[in-house]
Amino acid sequence: IRAHDGGCGSIIFQNNTDKLISGGQDQTVKIWSAHTGALTSTLQGCLGTVNDLAVTNDNKFVIAACSSNKLFVWEVNGGRPRHTLTGHTKNVCSVDASWVKSLVIASSSNDRTIKIWDLQTGFCKSTIMSSKQPQCTSFHPGDAICSGHRDGSLKFHDIRSGKCFATVAAHVDVSSVCVTPEQKPCSL
Repeated sequence: IRAHDGGCGSIIFQNNTDKLISGGQDQTVKIWSAHTGALTSTLQGCLGTVNDLAVTNDNKFVIAACSSNKLFVWEVNGGRPRHTLTGHTKNVCSVDASWVKSLVIASSSNDRTIKIWDLQTGFCKSTIMSSKQPQCTSFHPGDAICSGHRDGSLKFHDIRSGKCFATVAAHVDVSSVCVTPEQKPCSL
């Protein structure tokens, strides 16, 4: 399947469905049937390359983290744009949606921040400053976030206070973090 002109930057499955979501350098997000490979919708309006994607736990919204320092949010049904989230000052590297709170997402950026967003309002709820560049972020059970950094560390932050409560030396450079179904962090 030729999905995107210039390459595909991110691909995820929609929760508990056969839908595959891809984002690319052509500034589009596409939703596909994983069974047939058929394109079911194209979400437009991104400015810049799509670096990462997330879908809310209730499957209502798709979020794209883009090289234009912004995040773009669409309603899955109908593809209507919901929000353009602004506040990062550099490339947005990653985005993740909370498993517990369906309208809360987190993003990390080359501006050395992790931002917590409220999709109900489209506003940033809090900003976590980092001394090292967070390349990726993933919600951890409860009110915590795990971020992966260029220096090879994993950092665990309390999203209510913004405080880092644990740091683990993991790799030379961490480019991806996810939480397993057993609720343990996994990094690459």
